[in-house]
Amino acid sequence: MYEDNGNVDMPGFKGKFADWVHPVSQTPMLKMQHPDYETWIDGPHGAAGVACADCHMPYQREEGKKMSSHWWTSPLRDPELRACRQCHADKTADYLRGRVLYTQEKTFRQLLKAQEESVRAHEAVRLANAVPAEQRAANYDSLMAEAREMVRKGQLYWDYVSAENSVGFHNPAKALDTLMSSMEFSHKAEALAEQATGYSISPALAGDIKQIVPPILNMSRKLQQDADFLKQHPWTQLLPVLPKAEQVWDGQELSAR
Repeated sequence: MYEDNGNVDMPGFKGKFADWVHPVSQTPMLKMQHPDYETWIDGPHGAAGVACADCHMPYQREEGKKMSSHWWTSPLRDPELRACRQCHADKTADYLRGRVLYTQEKTFRQLLKAQEESVRAHEAVRLANAVPAEQRAANYDSLMAEAREMVRKGQLYWDYVSAENSVGFHNPAKALDTLMSSMEFSHKAEALAEQATGYSISPALAGDIKQIVPPILNMSRKLQQDADFLKQHPWTQLLPVLPKAEQVWDGQELSAR
């Protein structure tokens, strides 16, 4: 679907679809839009015939009548986990909650690892874009086109899990497999960018990516209003300075500052 009928005119991506071009790596990117159904359908609950409403709109009784709840929410918000225990009646709420959190914690840790590798892939391509001609390999253009394609796929596969709303619970095996694919694509992007530059960028990529690209730890809309802050790193230099805001969100409250 994303390879045809597109809007991109960039070499290596002509005719492909993109939601935007990433300013750091100059890569046409894709935004995964709520892949909940695709994840759930072949997961344990989907394969067992459990529908979305069974868990997120469980039955309740009002004035003696049995009806589906119209409060669409996570089953975990119910201390008794009654939606889960309609099927898992032999398990306690604490046990079931523990199993959900176990799966989500495992997935979230891998999500963060895949996220860091995706950032490193973008940085690798950014560095490779800037190397002088004398440091470039003979097949630099073809290597870089492939590197950008791997960046695109690495972030898309990460986003597949990030945008899906269960933190892996709807389909634990698929979530972890997808994140492994994300990391493989991102690693491949890094390797191709290094090869394209005769490995001259390799020292700059070594180490903790959170130190190499520090703005990912503390970037905010408020900081984007600070022109001096945006000068501190090549990534933030790509962002426009936002006008000073008289009001900002503080948690769920709109307050003046």
